[in-house]
Amino acid sequence: MAAAIVRNTEAPEYKWYHSREADGYVITKYVPNLNWYLVVEKNTRDFKIKMFSQLGLEFIFTLLVVILVVTVTTVIIRRYNREVMDLAEKDLLTGVKNRTSYERETIKHSLNMAKYEHFGIGVFDLNNLKMVNDIYGHQAGNTYIKKFSAMLCGAFGGDAVFRIGGDEFAVLFININEAEVRDRWHMLLEKFKEMGRPGEPKISAAFGAAFRDAAELNTIGKIFKTADDNMYLDKERIKGKPHNETR
Repeated sequence: MAAAIVRNTEAPEYKWYHSREADGYVITKYVPNLNWYLVVEKNTRDFKIKMFSQLGLEFIFTLLVVILVVTVTTVIIRRYNREVMDLAEKDLLTGVKNRTSYERETIKHSLNMAKYEHFGIGVFDLNNLKMVNDIYGHQAGNTYIKKFSAMLCGAFGGDAVFRIGGDEFAVLFININEAEVRDRWHMLLEKFKEMGRPGEPKISAAFGAAFRDAAELNTIGKIFKTADDNMYLDKERIKGKPHNETR
């Protein structure tokens, strides 16, 4: 490099060099009046090491930020999807599952009913609710619906209760026998009698149930229809009206 420098007396010269000890560049310029060569040298190895180290840290930091953003976004999207599914399958008034959820779950259970020791469906309906709505407004009627829904959840578990109509509920009885269902229903009725305010029309509830058997009630549709018919028979008994009038 020295030989190359002294051969150049015209313009400044720039040279890069690489060795085991150093990397860098040299700028040279001949000064005629002094017959000297001005040499400026810069070792860039340390600079490169620091630069690549800094780039490495920035890359790692950026990667961690990207991973964090992707993770948080995934969690938010999954939570949003769950909330959307809940809204699609939950009744807004009572918070229990709605008819859409009932139909989805009964389709699922229809494929494996035989594996349960007991499988049944209960249908529940409030009586005289229309009278309460007409006299005191729908807010009063909604209060009865919410309280009755909470009682059903307390008696049979929230996962088993579905609001399938205005004041009509369905409950899936999985591995609960008929005698136990009746016991829980009678306990619920005792609590239900305490509801209501003085002067309000007397609210009551009708109930019908049906359980799977291999001979006749061997489909979800047949079990539900039998339970629904039994509920209307109970409604007739309570109101003392013919079957077609209660509908």
